[in-house]
Amino acid sequence: MFIKLQINKLSLLYRIFITLLIFLFVASIFFEIVIHTIPQAAYLFPFVKKGFSLICHQNDEKIISLFGFHSLVCARCTGIYLGMFLISIYTMIRPIIKTAGYKLFIIFTAPMIADVIFVNMKLYHYSKISAIITGLLFGSILFVYLYNGLNLLIIENRIRH
Repeated sequence: MFIKLQINKLSLLYRIFITLLIFLFVASIFFEIVIHTIPQAAYLFPFVKKGFSLICHQNDEKIISLFGFHSLVCARCTGIYLGMFLISIYTMIRPIIKTAGYKLFIIFTAPMIADVIFVNMKLYHYSKISAIITGLLFGSILFVYLYNGLNLLIIENRIRH
């Protein structure tokens, strides 16, 4: 009984830590707001922007703005990271116990793939709203897989030691 309670406490700390890391990542997407609040952070801006260029095309037409500040990633990437953050908050309240199957992954990923294909085929124009929504779906299922993978690593590590 004592061991089980101790593991649950560690598990909650683990979930809080993951959520905090994802929050910092999502907050850095809107680094211009940080600069507005802390002007000295402007020295870091080129490094943060270059870092995000490694994971996003940063096309000016697809960048979103919030309160007049521009994001460092496109609308779809913003949706993906925001989806990961929202689900990480949910896991702090109610941890994910079951692993997600491939069907669920396909259901959550298909709208994003379809949106990209249809826009590239010029069947309709790019919409930041649909990009954010499809990114939210993909980011949420992506977090579930990452969360389950990290849990497996922790369990394997405990078994070895």
